Amino acid sequence: ASKVLYRADWSPLEHSGEPFSAAPDERLVDAVDVADLLSERAHRLQVRPKHAGYVDMKILADPRAPRKGLFDAGRVLAPGVELDFEITGLTPNTEGRLLLRVAPPQPAVFTVHLDGEVLERVALEPGDHWQEHPIRLPAGRVHEAARLRVVPESGELILYHVFVLQNAEAPPRASAP
Repeated sequence: ASKVLYRADWSPLEHSGEPFSAAPDERLVDAVDVADLLSERAHRLQVRPKHAGYVDMKILADPRAPRKGLFDAGRVLAPGVELDFEITGLTPNTEGRLLLRVAPPQPAVFTVHLDGEVLERVALEPGDHWQEHPIRLPAGRVHEAARLRVVPESGELILYHVFVLQNAEAPPRASAP
């Protein structure tokens, strides 16, 4: 009989909840950790059809420190599967950006809808590295809370994280008493 001791390496989890593409003048307003059940519940995330959108996970090089790994898990969305969720904490009428963390295994095309209207149509090229695709949030369409919907058109999309950023100079939203 033999015994083996393993030492867990949790370091790939250390910064997975932080965007690596944020500009110095941006602040993180909200983040949806897709495939994290607590984050999904907090953002009223829904997958349609109900029993689709299974989970995938990866450890890829961290763009901030390429010799280190960065772990993230996400939902696999094929054409016909939609992801719908709420983002909050935005300063109204202030421009912002979404960063969608992906690592596409194949070409994919999808649309992002903001409050029921198309915000942007995105075409991704495959790459076995973390990418954060930026999508501009026009000031005139920004409210304290918004519904986002991601709709794949072709290819398989795995969405890992959605980060919501606004200008650091913008006054933060007043919190409720």
